[in-house]
Amino acid sequence: MTTADADLAALLSRIAIAHQIPGRVRLKLLRLPEPLRAKLDAPALARFFAGLRQISGITQVKPNALALSCTILYTPARLPDHVWRETFGAPSSSSSSSLSRAAEDFQARLRQSFLESQTSATQTTRPGQKSDGSRP
Repeated sequence: MTTADADLAALLSRIAIAHQIPGRVRLKLLRLPEPLRAKLDAPALARFFAGLRQISGITQVKPNALALSCTILYTPARLPDHVWRETFGAPSSSSSSSLSRAAEDFQARLRQSFLESQTSATQTTRPGQKSDGSRP
């Protein structure tokens, strides 16, 4: 497991479903342990949540930094309700102990979004700086 995978697993374990109705879920970020908090600052989390918009079936992402939550509107036909529970909560009693194929696909897309948010953080340039890091 890579460091990014470990960071993502730690992050996902700290996200809980605060409320869910078909087509809408509000995720709550629980307190992060200090080593992870240092890596996942507000801009990194904003990039991660912004990346969720790229996942097929998600129609809107509304992060609330003050409440440490994020409301996500989605198409239930593309992302069934159980996918959210399998990813961010206890699986329903009717599901098997393994993840459903839909949840596996969703988690793979979450991983990709997370990795891209981490990559874009290292590629971000400051004003007056060239993309290679040198100054004009």
